[in-house]
Amino acid sequence: MANCSIWVEGISDRIYIRAFLKSYCESIKKEYLKEDIDFAFFEYAGTNLDHYLFDNNIDYEKQQDILKNIKAMSLSNRIFLLADSDNTQSTTKKGIRLANLEKARTNNFIPKIIRSHREIENFLPNEVWEDILIDLCNKSLTSKPEKRENINEKIKEALKETNSKNFSKKYIGEFLNEIRNKVGKVSGKYAINESEYETKANNTFGTIKNKRMLSEIVAKKNFLEKY
Repeated sequence: MANCSIWVEGISDRIYIRAFLKSYCESIKKEYLKEDIDFAFFEYAGTNLDHYLFDNNIDYEKQQDILKNIKAMSLSNRIFLLADSDNTQSTTKKGIRLANLEKARTNNFIPKIIRSHREIENFLPNEVWEDILIDLCNKSLTSKPEKRENINEKIKEALKETNSKNFSKKYIGEFLNEIRNKVGKVSGKYAINESEYETKANNTFGTIKNKRMLSEIVAKKNFLEKY
């Protein structure tokens, strides 16, 4: 058993946190800890904890059982739990459960509810988006070097006018759609694929569809060296 565990919702969160940890260790010139020995990731999506965090119909008794189980597990393993708040109001059922989760904190159980940002992708700054947005573009356009260069220039210009920081409490699709409109069309086609993020009936936009793909693109970049 690893010395401690980092609990995240899913695979994309695991990939981001691993990349962030590696960059942090490099920045302070420390050796990256050994995964599955010094620490291990645990994905709670699909587990009882997932229901605790996201199911509005879970009853009070079940909630208490889940909290007791977490405390029992933390006796033999240090747990750091990361969860999105999804901008939930404190008076809602989910808001109350998140508050109870924070109250369950012990020396061995550290819950961190992210309230400053809607989802983990919202932490990516413009400098990162400048490098990765090309991967969300129409491949029939980016496969041609001259058009790829043109699109990259359009992306840079769009990001001068739109800062991802201003979308921290919104779904990342809202940011991507604004950039898509600013980048516009190349050879009669929108450069950025609208299919990369969720579109809703009320003319709003949701999260990115393939979270794992985006997290893997980010993880492959050596941003520490560049920035």
